[in-house]
Amino acid sequence: GGYGHVSPARQRTSGVMRLTKLVLTLLLLGLAGQAACQEDDYGEDDFGGGGGYGEEEEEEEEYDPGLAVAMARAVLAASKRNDPEGVLSVCGVAVSCDSPYATQRKAYLGLARLLHPDKLGGRFAGAKEAFQALVRAFETLTAPPVQDAGGGRGKGKTPKPLARSNENCFRTRVRCPRCEGVWGTPDSGLQPYEYSFLMQGLRSYTCCGCLFSFGVMSAHHHCPLCQARIDYHPSEFHNQKLCGSCDGVFGFKLYPVGPRIEAALREEVLSRQKARQQARQAQATRLARRAEPVLTEDQRGRQAERLFVLGLTDACPRCGFAPDKASPADGDDKERAAHLRGCTDAAAQAKWRRRQAKKAAPLEARAEAAAADEEVQNAAAWALLGSTAQSAWLLTDKQLDAACGERGVCTGGGREEKLARLAAAQAGEAGASAHMSAESAPANLHAMSVPQLRAVCAAHGLVPPDGAGSEELISLLESRHDAHAALEGGGLEAGGQARLLGGGGDGNEAEEDEDEE
Repeated sequence: GGYGHVSPARQRTSGVMRLTKLVLTLLLLGLAGQAACQEDDYGEDDFGGGGGYGEEEEEEEEYDPGLAVAMARAVLAASKRNDPEGVLSVCGVAVSCDSPYATQRKAYLGLARLLHPDKLGGRFAGAKEAFQALVRAFETLTAPPVQDAGGGRGKGKTPKPLARSNENCFRTRVRCPRCEGVWGTPDSGLQPYEYSFLMQGLRSYTCCGCLFSFGVMSAHHHCPLCQARIDYHPSEFHNQKLCGSCDGVFGFKLYPVGPRIEAALREEVLSRQKARQQARQAQATRLARRAEPVLTEDQRGRQAERLFVLGLTDACPRCGFAPDKASPADGDDKERAAHLRGCTDAAAQAKWRRRQAKKAAPLEARAEAAAADEEVQNAAAWALLGSTAQSAWLLTDKQLDAACGERGVCTGGGREEKLARLAAAQAGEAGASAHMSAESAPANLHAMSVPQLRAVCAAHGLVPPDGAGSEELISLLESRHDAHAALEGGGLEAGGQARLLGGGGDGNEAEEDEDEE
């Protein structure tokens, strides 16, 4: 109890406080050291702001300008040799198209840090060119192999890349034809290149507001200069257009598309065109089976009046009179028949016809726009796939006539004759016979009708015998596919394939005939 005495409890409290202060001090020192290490590792640029004194000197010491210039010159030399693998291998690690994607990407990112024009531009005049060569080499090595529509043989047309200049080109406003909502807004989740797909007629889209599906022909297009409504066709996409309202001249912006996205688009377009061709054939078969004759206008009118008398329609087909449903006479056939006998008001009948025509006009316009969308997509898909005769069986009759006209082929005769002429014209231009490829072969031969199988044969330069059934036609197409595979593997001479063009036998018979000759 004397002066200066400290209780044991107070001594313990004081010791805990000193220990806590010591731990906090060590913790703060550790955090400060970690922050200093991070600043040394990343530098000023990665933090996006000014750092402390001496950070610029440290960054300059980490970046080796001499090494960057040497790498840039090596990249340019490999690029001039058209050697994308050599471009990505200048650091000493071999990189090829068969290397894992992680290896390709690591080499690309390492060189990109050295060759970026923001860092190397002031030290080497060809920094921008070297960086562009690096980007092209990386895209070339990472691009998937895309076969052309001709299967890699002959001199047929190859698919055109989705690329061109965007000088004086704009992204025009596109609206839904039903609700007039703006299409392709940032909150729609669509990528910018979807605009190019729509404007070229390669895809249809669904409005986010009213869920209405539309294509390029049914959509509403507007001038980017005055926002006035304009008429548009996919054939104008690569041209400059004159606005009739403001006399302004503008083009349509083409967004860049990577090779993977373009390859996926080709597969999607091909499968969609095959499905639509199957649907058109099925519809034509159903219509051919219908034995009902086409009704005349008078016959349809009398049929509508009979349906009204029986109570199967609500309104009079002449004047639009609708009996009161609450009336007991609503179900009386005599009352309805009496109304028809007395329905002679010409003004009321004309008014009803105008009302019905006004009501049907939007539906007819939408049906015409949908048909125009299908025709445009059909033509755009054929152009994307290479515009070859082997895939011409996917075209509609209208687009087939247009394709024949562009190549100077006679458009007379039936569908099979047009396809045969188109195949012969392409074979003469390319100097090689047509063959079946993954893009030109139907998805399921056994699900196709005889006329459709004969059209596929004609598109591939085959002349089936008259009266051939589906099994014989399928055998002929499969033998063409097997013969082409054997030719690619070296097991069949070119003359054997040419012999196969003329008749309906299989590949073995063609070889035997050639040996006998």
